[in-house]
Amino acid sequence: MGNEQFRKLHWTSSTESPNSAICPPQIAAQRAALLFGCYRRGDANDPETYSAAVAAILTRFPQHVVEYVTDPRTGIPSDVQWLPSVAEVKQACIKRLAFLDRLADFDRRFANRSPTAALPKFDDTRPGRRANVFVQAEAPQYARLLEVTKTADPADWKPDEGGRPGIWVSSGLFQRT
Repeated sequence: MGNEQFRKLHWTSSTESPNSAICPPQIAAQRAALLFGCYRRGDANDPETYSAAVAAILTRFPQHVVEYVTDPRTGIPSDVQWLPSVAEVKQACIKRLAFLDRLADFDRRFANRSPTAALPKFDDTRPGRRANVFVQAEAPQYARLLEVTKTADPADWKPDEGGRPGIWVSSGLFQRT
């Protein structure tokens, strides 16, 4: 596709994204040809007009959006079976731009947050941290468990914090009795 085909349609640059450079016409024409080349021959009524129309749409978006949307790995060719209409190409560009805008907005809003500030510091050295079975003082295992706790890892047992008569032990310690 040469530049003379591209000139069939008049294009104007978009002012919708002042911070983003628009795709140059030559690159837009190349990407339109790539997009068109991904589909069966004969799907477009007038291939030259179709390519020029798609190129004119692509010039209204940043080059990185155009490259993403026309790339066979990430864009329209990998999502749409039939030759997309010009409107579908435009919608794909708008959708990609909106996604990138949401990412940028997310970064602006949450970039300064510390991921560890929201989580409490977990103390994995506290005694009784593995104790998950309460054994009452009247239980037949109680006397044996008191004896075992004299040599057991402090992480495996603790007295009841509520003052009930009994002991908390880990399930592994309980199974050994």
